[in-house]
Amino acid sequence: MKHVVFVSSNYPSNALPFHGTFVRQLVLGIARLGVKCSVISPASIFQRRYGDFDAERSLDLSISDNPITILRPRYISFSNKNLLAFNTAHLTQISFKKAVSRAMSHLDYPPCLLYGHFLYQSGAIAVHIASKLVIPSIVAVGESSFWSVEPMGYKKAIRDFEQVTGVIAVSNLIKKNLIKQLLIPEEKIIVLPNGVDLKLFNPRNRYNMRNKHKLPQNKFLIVFAGHFDERKGPHRLLAAVSGMDDVGLIFIGSGRVPLNGENIFFKGTVDHTVMPEILSAADIFVLPTLSEGSCNAILEALACGIPIVTSAGEFNDDIVDETVALRINPLDINEIRSAILQLKGDLTLRSVLSIRSQEKAKHFDINVRAARILEWIQTRQTLRGSC
Repeated sequence: MKHVVFVSSNYPSNALPFHGTFVRQLVLGIARLGVKCSVISPASIFQRRYGDFDAERSLDLSISDNPITILRPRYISFSNKNLLAFNTAHLTQISFKKAVSRAMSHLDYPPCLLYGHFLYQSGAIAVHIASKLVIPSIVAVGESSFWSVEPMGYKKAIRDFEQVTGVIAVSNLIKKNLIKQLLIPEEKIIVLPNGVDLKLFNPRNRYNMRNKHKLPQNKFLIVFAGHFDERKGPHRLLAAVSGMDDVGLIFIGSGRVPLNGENIFFKGTVDHTVMPEILSAADIFVLPTLSEGSCNAILEALACGIPIVTSAGEFNDDIVDETVALRINPLDINEIRSAILQLKGDLTLRSVLSIRSQEKAKHFDINVRAARILEWIQTRQTLRGSC
């Protein structure tokens, strides 16, 4: 494999530092295997509201002997709005595609494969450009629903992905939907749940982490990580612990759902490198989510050995089971509360789940996942001789 080009709309940047962390982990994992990697991550001209633009061309020197080239061409986002029978997402797609095409002309080496992260905008464009260059294309699909397809229409999406060489689905549920809704042949799809960096995410001393982050030692601390929205359900967790004076809450994330209460000891975003410290400071992790692709927050909690309370549902089945988590109906406040009380009152159960969680996390090592992706790309019949 000589040169893989990743197309991603949310690769981490100075403007949006909390976005795209998983994409970068995957790119680093591939680069560690000796593959030349470039990233094309177009930046909307409206992104300036988050601060200064990143350089249009830069190098990630994390791997000194194999630096990653990062290109950030500018494009105009027309958002995603319906105007009579037309959706402006089509204009955004055209602008995004032009930006990616411009960046392709500035690559130092010709690519032998294009990788698109998510269906739209990146995935469809990777397939289109790869088809023109007569090279393979891989699309990773991790969306909890095909929300990005809706504005484009399923008929167009079926055409856009007809020529894709392979698709990485992060769950078996997504694989089923790709086959059913986008008519992608089963033999083109591999199921690989997201991965976690086990060098970063591992257990720390709880007492020390609480001291470091000024968290109370005398509270049963629950950590939540995710968007503050209806789907993730932080407000349902808040309601579930109502009246529990000896319970403290840590909400990692941001969003429009208001979260207020005397038992909230932290609310906001933190740097990704701090997450394992916050997780280790807590007694349990709770995420009453309505749907997921493959939840990075759950994987990170597993790696830190935190007992988990999360939703029963096919969307979670690829990463958690009853050996590492209490599974609940995410809409049932009483059920969430009962699971919390069960763990709160049973130290032995928490200890058992903690040990099992760490063992489970080993199956999701980000570097092992990267190696599996590369092996899959190289061994597929349609890719032989391409690189």
